[in-house]
Amino acid sequence: MYQPRMEAYEGSEPYIFISYAHRDADKVWPLLDKLNDSGYRIWYDDGIGAGSEWPAYIEQHLDHCAAVISFITPRAVNSSNCRKEITYALAKQKPFVYVMLEETELAQGMSLQLSDQYCVNRGSMPEEKFLKKLCSSGALEACRRDGAETAREELCTPESTAKKPQMPFFVLAAVVLIAVAAVLILRPDTKAAAAETATSTETASELREAELPESETLAPEPEMSPKEMRELGRSYESGQGVEQDYVKALEWYTKAAEAGDSYAMFNTGYLYDMGYGTEKDHEKAFEWYSRSADAGNPTGMFMVGQGYYSGYGGVEQSYSKAFEWFRRAADNGDSNSLYYIGMMYRFGQGVTQDSEKAIQWYMRSAEYGFSISMRAIGEMYAKGEGVEQDRDRAEEWYARAAEADRSGQ
Repeated sequence: MYQPRMEAYEGSEPYIFISYAHRDADKVWPLLDKLNDSGYRIWYDDGIGAGSEWPAYIEQHLDHCAAVISFITPRAVNSSNCRKEITYALAKQKPFVYVMLEETELAQGMSLQLSDQYCVNRGSMPEEKFLKKLCSSGALEACRRDGAETAREELCTPESTAKKPQMPFFVLAAVVLIAVAAVLILRPDTKAAAAETATSTETASELREAELPESETLAPEPEMSPKEMRELGRSYESGQGVEQDYVKALEWYTKAAEAGDSYAMFNTGYLYDMGYGTEKDHEKAFEWYSRSADAGNPTGMFMVGQGYYSGYGGVEQSYSKAFEWFRRAADNGDSNSLYYIGMMYRFGQGVTQDSEKAIQWYMRSAEYGFSISMRAIGEMYAKGEGVEQDRDRAEEWYARAAEADRSGQ
């Protein structure tokens, strides 16, 4: 049996939790060594037998991890421990990547859970290409050790810098609480502020030089703009140019938010949502998402819609209010809301049921590469919902959804 060179990470820095069936260890462990060599902090277990009770320390490591990689095989889907780990990780809104290590038929329930998570299909892909694709997920970035830039560049370029995974979505209200994890992968300041990147990077570098080592006070200079304070918060959050520090990130985001920066408002909510630099506080997170939305941030509008859709953040569940916010987000350029609008038309949630409008919105969402919308279109063609029944077209849409999954959409 293959013996891994690495030891499971047991420190306090962000790490990746590995979920796998122990009978797949010979296939999984060599990949873990590669990821470890490339600078990623990894925790895995090698001491629980297939029939053992799920122990408390597994739960503890899932609670404290920053991301999860699940290796899917027939052995894994038949393992009660693996199924529990997947369910628990998604319920805890952990950034999630799953690897189809072998061709595997997912059981009902698990298929729903994984339908819109970032997927890498191992297949016959060369190992180097596979590892590049695996680490191209932004969900793993926080788990990279300091000083690992060179190793990561060798493994992960150019894919890791060329594309970002789409924000995850979930099919029905029964699992919509998990959808809040969408904010982990696609943050509004990385989208709408793209045109500012070059100047803001230079400004952030200058600010870091000027601000250190007096950073403990975190008192903004009078001439600092809200955007500059937000960029400094982003530097502390990501550990770019400074030691990663979520507490300082939250303080700088809050300063920028109080100064009126809608992206910083969203990021402040995100840190409260995830408990980074502070205790988790979903109500406070929703307050900041709402402020961001009121200030015109489309992704903030989407998250307010999520809150009303599921009753998240201490608000009373309301499909009608959710629909209003999803429409506002979509009208302001947020592609993530398109699927939910289609779903709400399809099932008559907060709006009069209309299958024709549902498939129109699903089509718009599919244009952005969202596999869940492609799969919904396939279902509607298969059943003749809103369109003439056409099983050939249904299969075409199912195939497109599967291809989008394989390509990481």
